[in-house]
Amino acid sequence: MLADDTVIAAKPLSISFSNCEPTVTTGTIAFVKDGDDIDPVTGYLTNATSSGAKSVQIALQGTDGVTMDLNTAAGIPVAIDATTHDGSVALTAGYVTPNKSEVTAGVVDGYVRFSVDYL
Repeated sequence: MLADDTVIAAKPLSISFSNCEPTVTTGTIAFVKDGDDIDPVTGYLTNATSSGAKSVQIALQGTDGVTMDLNTAAGIPVAIDATTHDGSVALTAGYVTPNKSEVTAGVVDGYVRFSVDYL
């Protein structure tokens, strides 16, 4: 991850669990690299639109405001409410550029796969 990158236009994003079995008290979300969806150098999501904006990627941040390096990110714990059997993880996603001098306007789309473990 490049230390001088600034995340802009961040928007909230939530991954929710619902109707979990009563015995499930926690879960973990882990990001899974799938092809070239995660940049191996920056750890950001790459632009999935080949004809879109150049040198623009998508960064994910936790509620602490720290940008995640998806190449090395540890699993995110999810507390499951014992009464409702629901839980969620709040994140933000925003634009970031690894090379400001090469940015061009255009569409930016990204995706990330994740696995879920229930405990």
